[in-house]
Amino acid sequence: MDENVNPIDCSDSPFRSNPTLPAGFDDDDELLNADIITGTAFSKQWLFTVLMKLIQEVDKQNEPGNDDSEFGVDVNEDLQDELCNLWDMSMNSDVVVFMHEFKSVELLSAVIVKSRAPRVTEICVGILGNLSCNPTVCSEMSTNPEFINMVLLLLENPDGLCLVQTVRLLYCCLQSEEHYLPWVAAIKDHEANILELVKFIMASSTNVELLKNVGELLNLLFYLEDELCERWSTTAMLTAMLEAVKEIGFQPCPALEVFIHNFQLMSCSQNGVLALENMSQPILEVLMKYLMFLCDEPIVPVDLKAKYLAAILSLINLIFLQGSKFDIGSFYKIDMFPKCLFKILEGLFPYIYHPVESSDSDGNKPKKKHHHHHHHHHQQPQQHSLSVVEDLASFKRYQWKKEISGCDPSLAVLYKALHSSFLRLSWLIPKHNESRERERERKKERSYSTKKAEREREIMKSSTQFLHYLLIRWDER
Repeated sequence: MDENVNPIDCSDSPFRSNPTLPAGFDDDDELLNADIITGTAFSKQWLFTVLMKLIQEVDKQNEPGNDDSEFGVDVNEDLQDELCNLWDMSMNSDVVVFMHEFKSVELLSAVIVKSRAPRVTEICVGILGNLSCNPTVCSEMSTNPEFINMVLLLLENPDGLCLVQTVRLLYCCLQSEEHYLPWVAAIKDHEANILELVKFIMASSTNVELLKNVGELLNLLFYLEDELCERWSTTAMLTAMLEAVKEIGFQPCPALEVFIHNFQLMSCSQNGVLALENMSQPILEVLMKYLMFLCDEPIVPVDLKAKYLAAILSLINLIFLQGSKFDIGSFYKIDMFPKCLFKILEGLFPYIYHPVESSDSDGNKPKKKHHHHHHHHHQQPQQHSLSVVEDLASFKRYQWKKEISGCDPSLAVLYKALHSSFLRLSWLIPKHNESRERERERKKERSYSTKKAEREREIMKSSTQFLHYLLIRWDER
């Protein structure tokens, strides 16, 4: 077909531009708003125009003898820009309702099946992702087996940007409590193929957004289906996940945290425990790097990171218990891990414990001797610094009243995980007769930086005392 012979491109086409309004037209609100999608400033006519252009462009790509029939040839930039505008519009709930009435799901699905243009496919799938947030549209998608199969087939698409939107669309539909079952059933029907595709994407993609989306998809599937979590929690899956983590990097970020949570979900299955034991060394490396980055902050934001810190500590505790393939003793004696635990404790302590005056029955020194200090702290019990190290001098003068019941649930979970980690650590606290090797390390530290080394040893010594104090008084039920 000759590109010039295209009714859409004719300058006098009603779709090209709106004609001049006739006299008196602007006085009639009903007529004036006839072209506007209800509740928006968007034009129905413009939307029709873009969709018609899209259909014609895709039909042209599929004409016999067209040399551009292979996947990878995109449409012109003007149409791409218009499609991107439509994509943005589809975030508007009123536009979604109108597009649903216009049977846009069927139309866009047909375009996706026929299209040879990666950006067209990406945009159309992205629009479908926005439409799927509407319960009615999601219901229509989820009751159409052909649509579900089309989406699953798109996981084989070699284009990374298309995959980003495909995985997002899958996630949106699986997230619907009312409509996720047909999607799970379809995934199980093609389980072997989909599992391999997911592992391949994680092991080979350099697109962090795609890796994050795939991680979130796995997270949701593991949460929804215990059977899938059990079957997919393999060493091969962990290996692919670790490749994804290498690409994402070890600094705390949402993408990495999704995978940390996935490791924890896998640890809830029998196969997952075995896989984690087999991969304990690289898993611990990831967990410790995350901890070290986070604990390098002046104050660990436990209120924001409680879920992931609890996951990390739970995983380390699990590996400790399973530790036949890893020298967990030497790991726990690494200085950084105890320091990280105390940094987390420092951030968590104000949420869990509140200071009250000690009584003689607690076995502490008489209150009279520390009356001045008691008075000072008692005036503002919530304002103490709660820097674990700075407050060590006063911990014997106070009872620390535990108020975990009123805490945010994620902080309570972190508290329990931290307690378990402290118990593990307490088993490995060095005796007074330290080994010669440890003594040599101390001398090396002193020669490197006397002040810094002395300060750190002082902190660790005080922290160990504080640890014992806490463990003695920890009233677990």
